[in-house]
Amino acid sequence: MPGQLYLIDHSNKCVQQFVNRKWQTNSYWFKYIIVTPNQLTAAALVIQFWVDRDRVNPGVFIAIFLVLICCINYFGIRFFGEFEFWLSSFKVIIIVIIILFSLVLALGGGPDHDRKGFRYWNNPGYVYHPKRGNWRRKETKRVS
Repeated sequence: MPGQLYLIDHSNKCVQQFVNRKWQTNSYWFKYIIVTPNQLTAAALVIQFWVDRDRVNPGVFIAIFLVLICCINYFGIRFFGEFEFWLSSFKVIIIVIIILFSLVLALGGGPDHDRKGFRYWNNPGYVYHPKRGNWRRKETKRVS
């Protein structure tokens, strides 16, 4: 079964080639007709967190991102590959920074110097139940 097929090409084993080709064409068409507007709307909604809807219409951000997408796709694969490389590198750096920031905050590096990550690690713990005693803790460990 392993091979160099795309996921969409596996349907060719079950149906005729014409049906498979039509399904592939429709699949890509629906992907681009549904996913792109969805992503543009999501980007406009994220921007609304910082810029109020009453000040700037979200359609402005949708238009800006659509023009940006078209410009990136227009310049060809060399520019697109370089852009994708730097954008992916930026994402990895941001994720590492967020992980380190979360670790610092959990260990008490915040303004109140409270070790929030270890607040409930003392006796009786966060799952203590007076009627059941220690059983609830053991059950939680077993399930985890």
